[in-house]
Amino acid sequence: FLQQLEDDLEETPKVVEKPPDLKELPPNWKYVFLGDEFTKPIVISSVLTPLEEEGLLREAKAVNDGFSENLN
Repeated sequence: FLQQLEDDLEETPKVVEKPPDLKELPPNWKYVFLGDEFTKPIVISSVLTPLEEEGLLREAKAVNDGFSENLN
């Protein structure tokens, strides 16, 4: 189970402190990106545990993918 979790965490979007083209966030928030190369930014809490963050990002990716399919 732990190996699978580690493998899944390696595939999560990149977390950055402050991308150059996005506004500065309050201390308890951070940007993560669903797309490659800083595309599709979302804002999440920086106090989430890694497991909570992974679950949230999975849901966000699923919703994002669902929107993409409906646009075709």
